[in-house]
Amino acid sequence: MHFRYICPSLGTPLLEEQETPSKTQSLCPLFVGMFDVCTCWSYRQGEGPFPSWSSWDVRNFLSRKQEEATASNVVEHEGYEERTYPARKWVCTSDTGDSEDENGRDRAMFKRLYKYIRGNNNMHKRLAMAAPVTTEVATGDATNTYEMCFYLGEDHQASPPAPNDQLVTIQDRPQITVFTRTVGGYMRDDEDWLTEAARLAQILEAGGETFSLDSMYWVGYDAPFKFWHRRNEVWLLKN
Repeated sequence: MHFRYICPSLGTPLLEEQETPSKTQSLCPLFVGMFDVCTCWSYRQGEGPFPSWSSWDVRNFLSRKQEEATASNVVEHEGYEERTYPARKWVCTSDTGDSEDENGRDRAMFKRLYKYIRGNNNMHKRLAMAAPVTTEVATGDATNTYEMCFYLGEDHQASPPAPNDQLVTIQDRPQITVFTRTVGGYMRDDEDWLTEAARLAQILEAGGETFSLDSMYWVGYDAPFKFWHRRNEVWLLKN
């Protein structure tokens, strides 16, 4: 027997079928706007297609405030902010590609990092999901390079567990100063992020700022099942 996962908000099925999980107490269709796909979560940990948000994940997210990377200095301007983030540790993975394979690329990177915080590390330790999730994008002649990172909370900054997956690394990100602004809704694909980057660049140019477009960060703060008051940002590095 197979179960086809349906996304009510889109009215379209996920292009994947799975066997109905055994001993499942409940399956709930859930739209994952980050990757423009559908998924479900159940009361049994690890069931459903990626990402497997268990009921523990959902309750944990809804019952507490996520720890967040904080800027050490913020300067507000008309329509944008200048922020300095201190050096911190992040867990990261990278991939290459273009817009033709963006959904598979993002899902693969997110899955590696999500497995790390769910215990795929040398201590078999579960880490709380912190915010934000950043994707650094560096453009190339033929392909772009994408590096997705999860912020590691303060409890794990000194000595985070080592990843078991060779494609996942702990990165010591140096202090950076960025220009950004916050926009809502779902960023569904590369085009949405690049459109926001172009709008931010226009605002910065009008403000007389100097910045780099050689690389940028696409930054998300919210779980996919948060539908309102979402927070998305493009970070452009200050020259």
